[in-house]
Amino acid sequence: MVQPTEFDVEPVISTKVVPRFDGTEDGYWWLIQLDRYFEANTWLGEERKVGWVTAFAFSGYAFSWWFNWKKGKQDVTWKTFERAFIKKFIPDLCEMIEAAEAEEEESHGYVLNETTEKDPKSKGGENESVLEVMNNTGEDTSSNELQP
Repeated sequence: MVQPTEFDVEPVISTKVVPRFDGTEDGYWWLIQLDRYFEANTWLGEERKVGWVTAFAFSGYAFSWWFNWKKGKQDVTWKTFERAFIKKFIPDLCEMIEAAEAEEEESHGYVLNETTEKDPKSKGGENESVLEVMNNTGEDTSSNELQP
């Protein structure tokens, strides 16, 4: 009899490590516990996080929300899921994030306007792409503001 030498088995999310979430608990701390779990368990790639979490950790109201929210959405990323989760279950944090993003967007607009005014030959589109590249690299662009 031939014994298999390798198994294609995936680890299971333990409810002792990742608690269930039904929508009545503190969503902030639940999300922090998930982040800690994902840091320790890198086998679960970005593309699988949403499916695992919603299948094994959600129950009750949280699962109903997820079921209705995902209708018509294709390939929900972790970032998209996390943003929707925060908006629904941690609205105070959502407001702070949106305010910070608006402030950052406003400061980038200031940089764009100042750069265009100093170089009349430059086109807004060119400057925007530079800012876009700076944002996509993850660099902190807040120190790049031009002072009046």
